[in-house]
Amino acid sequence: MVDWEQVARDLADAGYPEFEYDEGETAVPGLSGSWLVGRVERDGEPKRESPPWPWNLLDAVPFGAAVPTDPAYAPDSILRIAERHEVDVVVVSAGSDWVRIALVAPD
Repeated sequence: MVDWEQVARDLADAGYPEFEYDEGETAVPGLSGSWLVGRVERDGEPKRESPPWPWNLLDAVPFGAAVPTDPAYAPDSILRIAERHEVDVVVVSAGSDWVRIALVAPD
């Protein structure tokens, strides 16, 4: 069983204090059961410590920015917390400068 309070404390310590607990069934693939979800800004800190090269390339063009929705592109600190607590990372939605990420208890 996942200690969601500890996961939330770890996220807050890593600079992500606004993750909230939720549970139930959703239409988002991989998001059901219980989870913490929060919005991660790409503008300013904290953000992914080493973005993939397509981000850097597309961020440089004037018509917009790219936001990969693969959970592997979540911030390194969030990926480490997920690994430590044995939970999955799911990208819920994305905008040009933010991503909503959930840490989900595996089935």
